Amino acid sequence: MEKEILQNELPILEEMLALMTEQQELILDITAELQTANQDLAQAEKVIREKDRQINSLQSLVHQLNDENEQLMRL
Repeated sequence: MEKEILQNELPILEEMLALMTEQQELILDITAELQTANQDLAQAEKVIREKDRQINSLQSLVHQLNDENEQLMRL
C-alpha cells in the first residue's frame, strides 16, 4: 500500500522537480539580465556625470566671458 502511494507520487514529484529546475534557470537568466542592466546603468551614470561636469565648466566659462564683455563695454 505504502509502496503504491509512493509510486503514484513519484511522477508528481518528478514534475515538481522539473518545474523547480526550470524556475531556477529562469531566475538565473533574469539575474544575469539584471546584472547587465545594472552595469549599463552604471556606465550611463558615469557618462551623465562627465557630461554634467563639462556643462558646468562651459557655463562657468560663459559667465566669465559675459563678465569680461560687460567690463569691456564699460570702457
